[in-house]
Amino acid sequence: MRRAARTAPGIVGTIALWALLASLGAGCGATSSANQALDEQLKASGSSRETLARFAGTVTVDGLPPVPGAKEAFAVILYDLKNPPSATQPPRFTYCRKDGRFEFNTYERGDGVPVGSYVVLFAQPKVGGRGSPGFKPPDSLKNLYNDPEKNGKVPEFKIDLTAPGRTDYAFDLSVAGKDSAEPGPQAITQIRLR
Repeated sequence: MRRAARTAPGIVGTIALWALLASLGAGCGATSSANQALDEQLKASGSSRETLARFAGTVTVDGLPPVPGAKEAFAVILYDLKNPPSATQPPRFTYCRKDGRFEFNTYERGDGVPVGSYVVLFAQPKVGGRGSPGFKPPDSLKNLYNDPEKNGKVPEFKIDLTAPGRTDYAFDLSVAGKDSAEPGPQAITQIRLR
């Protein structure tokens, strides 16, 4: 069975909306207001901001920045070992820019992810459109780096994030000349978003 997940409506959507508003603020006042509104929304839902660690850096494939094809994106995925993805909670992921840079966001741009232990996964999937947001197979990285069981055995892919985190991670993936792998039962081959 391939792992697929969806975001839960409600607080997840509200947090994402407020995080977007915070990142779009035109100045300190706007950002401050958006942050206050987010804090109020979290408080009303019985939640609070999590302690975050920055997680950003670069990815290369065979020594070069990733080059996704038409309707593809290069995804960096964090697989939470204590809270694996489920049908209601997809894994945290972000897309690489053309230069291979990536950064994770929770409440605002570049602020990172909750502290914890993760396995870093990589995929270059097809990206869905309006009717099917998220991503889906095939993986142009030949399913070589989207399985937490396989990547968990590689020390550079096991990350223990503590505050304040780092922004200088560097991953070089080797794909050229390798055969495609069969995705394992925990492999992240698609993520569906609402």
